[in-house]
Amino acid sequence: MRVIRPNAPEYLILVFCVWHSRSLIQVWTSGSDPWAWATFVLLVVTWIIGLVRGLRHERVASPNQLMLWTGVAATLVGSSGDLRVLQHVGLVCAMSAFWMGSFAQVAFLFASVSWMPALHWFVARFVFLNITIIRLVIVTAGTLGVTFFRSTNVGTNIPRRRVLAAGALALAIGLGLMWEFFPAAKSPSLISALPLQGDGFVGEDLDFSDTEREQFKDVEILKRYYQVAEDGFILLAIDGAGNRHAVHDPYFCYRGSGWNIVSEQDVPVDGGTVRVLQFRKGEKLKECVFWFTDGRVRHASAMRYWWQTTLRRLSFGHSGTEPVLVVLQAHGANTTQWSDIATRLSAFL
Repeated sequence: MRVIRPNAPEYLILVFCVWHSRSLIQVWTSGSDPWAWATFVLLVVTWIIGLVRGLRHERVASPNQLMLWTGVAATLVGSSGDLRVLQHVGLVCAMSAFWMGSFAQVAFLFASVSWMPALHWFVARFVFLNITIIRLVIVTAGTLGVTFFRSTNVGTNIPRRRVLAAGALALAIGLGLMWEFFPAAKSPSLISALPLQGDGFVGEDLDFSDTEREQFKDVEILKRYYQVAEDGFILLAIDGAGNRHAVHDPYFCYRGSGWNIVSEQDVPVDGGTVRVLQFRKGEKLKECVFWFTDGRVRHASAMRYWWQTTLRRLSFGHSGTEPVLVVLQAHGANTTQWSDIATRLSAFL
C-alpha cells in the first residue's frame, strides 16, 4: 500500500493552532502556573517520537481528518471569542491528529490536560489537592497510555477529506481576520453609571497600586470605598471588554492567595443572585460578595460569564452588553448586611 504522508495544509493547520496558543508562554513565564511548561515539554517530546515512529513504520501516515477539523474549529472559536481554553483544546486536537490509532489519541488527549491552565483553575475552584502532584499523575498515566496503545491499526485516506481540511484552514483564517479587523461593538459603560452617593450610601474613589495599574491597564475599572450605615466595604468593578483575561474568578484569586472557603451563600437580588463568601487564612477571616452583571441579569457563575463574553465577540457585540464583575470586600470588621448592600447597589450594577 502506498505510503501517504501529511501534506502542507495539514501541517499548516497544526501551525495555525500552535500560533493561536502562544499566550501559554506568557502564562508560564508569569509563574502563576508552576511546572505546567515541564509537562508540556514532556508531551511534545513524546509527540515528536511518536510522529517519527509513525512516519517510519506505518503504511498510512495521514492525520485524522476529524481531529484536524475539530482543532481548527476550537481554535477559531477560542481565538475569536477570546476563550483560551478552546485554543488549547484546538492545539491538542491538532497534535493528536498525527497519532495513528484511536486509543493512542485518547491517551494523548488525557495527558494533555496536565499542562492546560484550565486545570489549575479547576483544581483551585473544586479540588483541594496540590496542582503539581495532579499534573504529574495525569501526564505519567497519559504518556504510559500513549506508549502502550501505540497502534498499527491503519485506516484509509480519502483525498476529498484532505481538500476539506485545506478549505477549513482557509475559512478559519478568513473568519479570524474578519473578527480581528471588525471587533465587537462597544457597549455602554455600566461602571460609570455607579454614583458616589445614593440611597443610604456614600463613597469615595481609591487609588490603585502599581500592580493593579499594570494588571488592569487595558480595562475599565472602578475602585471605591463605600459606607452604608455602620458597614464599610471596598467595591471593585471590572469591565473586561478590552481584555477579558483581566477578569478573574474570585474563587481562584482568593485561593491562590492562600485563603480557604469557610462558607458560601447565594443571596437573591433583582435580576438574579449574588454570592457571599467567607474565607479563612490562619486566624484571619474575610468576607466578600461578588456577581457578574450586564445591567439586567446578575449571577455568580464564572463559566456563564466566559460564554457570555465569547458569544458577544463572535456576534460582533450584538448578543448584548459586556458583563462586568463586581466584588465587594468588607473593610475592618466583617459586614453582615450583605443582602441589603447588594440590593442597593444592584439598582446600578
